[in-house]
Amino acid sequence: DLRKALDGASREALNWRPTREETNSIYVIAAHMIGVQRAMVSLAVKAPIQRDRAEEFRASGDSVELLLGALSNAEREVTGWLEQVDQKSLSETRTYLNREITVARCLAMAARHLGEHAGHVGLTRQLWEQRNAES
Repeated sequence: DLRKALDGASREALNWRPTREETNSIYVIAAHMIGVQRAMVSLAVKAPIQRDRAEEFRASGDSVELLLGALSNAEREVTGWLEQVDQKSLSETRTYLNREITVARCLAMAARHLGEHAGHVGLTRQLWEQRNAES
């Protein structure tokens, strides 16, 4: 869904915010999706990563190719981590926001979060297209 929403997006479309500061651009949401995906799965498998969540929400860029490259890199990394997950590890616990959650819940939270944001990207792209069709 993210790749479809990014397809052919211009620099302006990637960085446009529907209501200025109250909403996020496609670029910001995609950067955050990549960060969330990496953070939650790395937590599940105890793989240390560096993440700057605040920077994700300041992200901007000139091309779809940069985002797609970052997405592909994250997918490869996450796929490697997911290969470490087995039936037994799903019931193990991890500390997330000062509480204990299972690995299974950690992965489910990641999937749900990504799905929600994929919808946000798709809607933002639709609003962009509608805005330009009316201009």
